[in-house]
Amino acid sequence: MNACHGRLAGPDSGSHAVGLFTGAGFLGISTRLATTAGRPVRVTFRARASTLAGDCGLRRTRHSGKDLRCQAEGHPLATVTVTDYWRTWTYDFTPTGPDTGLRFTPGPRAGCGPLLTDVVAREAGS
Repeated sequence: MNACHGRLAGPDSGSHAVGLFTGAGFLGISTRLATTAGRPVRVTFRARASTLAGDCGLRRTRHSGKDLRCQAEGHPLATVTVTDYWRTWTYDFTPTGPDTGLRFTPGPRAGCGPLLTDVVAREAGS
């Protein structure tokens, strides 16, 4: 996995955040969720621009990527542009089967991508 973890300085930093590295062959971070067809799911997550832009542990880069993509299998891709501050984002989808793949990927800009933390997926109303 081309994701890096590092010291995240500053207030309100996600202590378990990962930095998504943009590189050839990097497929992002994904998981499979147990879902119920027709029952809407809301995914919340916090993201910000990388604080590791000078050296993300894999290679040096001058600029960090600021696009973060989230997609549930079989549903539209959502792209958010992160800032230098932590912000909470939501992504809603309605599953069509008993399980659904969920993937986070950085945008196409080479180097250290956004930081991602506090990912929670739950059925709407729960």
